[in-house]
Amino acid sequence: MALRKRGGIWYFRKTINGQLFRESTGFADKKSAERRACEIEHDIRAGTHGWKSTIPSFADWWAVYRTTYTPQKSAKNRDAQIVAHFMPHFGAKRLDEITKSDVVRYLNLRRTQMTGNPGHKKRRLVSESTVRRERGLLQSIFERAIDEGHDIKNPFRGIKRGRDKARTRVLTLDEETLLLEALHPRFQRFVRFALGTGCRLDEIRGIAAERDVDRLRGTVHVIGKFRKERNVPMQPDALAALDEQLEADGKLCTQNPQRLREVLAEGAARVRCDRRNLHARRAIRSGRDGSRRAATSTSSRRSSGTRASPSPKRITHIC
Repeated sequence: MALRKRGGIWYFRKTINGQLFRESTGFADKKSAERRACEIEHDIRAGTHGWKSTIPSFADWWAVYRTTYTPQKSAKNRDAQIVAHFMPHFGAKRLDEITKSDVVRYLNLRRTQMTGNPGHKKRRLVSESTVRRERGLLQSIFERAIDEGHDIKNPFRGIKRGRDKARTRVLTLDEETLLLEALHPRFQRFVRFALGTGCRLDEIRGIAAERDVDRLRGTVHVIGKFRKERNVPMQPDALAALDEQLEADGKLCTQNPQRLREVLAEGAARVRCDRRNLHARRAIRSGRDGSRRAATSTSSRRSSGTRASPSPKRITHIC
C-alpha cells in the first residue's frame, strides 16, 4: 500500500492510470490508514465521491487508437467500419464498465443483423467470419488500453469464437469448359491461370514474370491481402497459360480489375453458369479421379526441403 507519514498522519499516495493521487487518510494508526487507503483507491477507480475516473470512455479511447494504431494497417478504413457498429452500444461507457456479458450479447446481436453492403443485391445475415473479424479488432482495442496502463479487464477474453460454415461452392469440369469456350483467348488464359494457382485477381495482376515465377520449383510468388507474401504452386496448365500470355501480349494480365469481373460475369451468364461460382472466395475442381484431395501446403514442403509441386486439384480465388 502506497502510504507516507507526514506530521503524524498517514497519506495515500499512488499513481493510477498515469495520474498521481495524494490524499490524507486522517489516521495516525497505520492499520486504520491502510483500510482508509483501500477505500480511497476504490473510490478513485470507480469515479465516486467527487473523484473523477481516469479511465476513458470507449469513444475517447477509440479516438486514441484510431490515430495511433490504425495508420499502421493496410486496410485503414476497416477499423472505422467495424467500430461504427459497436459505438452506438458502448461509445459512452467507460472501458471498465463494459462487461463480458455485454459483449456476448453484442456479438449475438451482430449474428442476427443483415449485411449493409450496397453491392449485395440480396441482403443476408452477417457471416460468422465477419463477427470473428470484428471481435478480433475490438479485443485488440481493449488490449492496447491495458498496455497503456489503464487498470481494466478485457471483456473479450475467455469468450469462445464461433465456427464459420465451410464453403462448398464448386466449379465443375463441364462448367469450366463451357466458360472457357465463351471467353476471348486473352481472358481464357487469365481464367486458366487463376484456376491453376488459386490466386486472387489482384494477386495475379501484381505478378512480374521475371521476378516472381520460379519455373524450377513450379511456383509463383504473390503479395496478397494485407501485404502478405506467399509462394503458390502452379499446375502445368497454369504455367502453359502464362507462357501463352507472354507470347501473345508480351506481358501478363494487367487489365482493369472491374473489366475482368465484368467479362467473367458475362461469360458465366452466356453458359448459364452460376455467377456465384466465379465470385466465390474459392471454387474447387475435383482431381481426375473425382476425389477431393487436399493441396499440400507450400510452406510445409519448403520446411521439409522437398520441391513444391502443383496440387492435384484446382482452386480459384478470382474475386
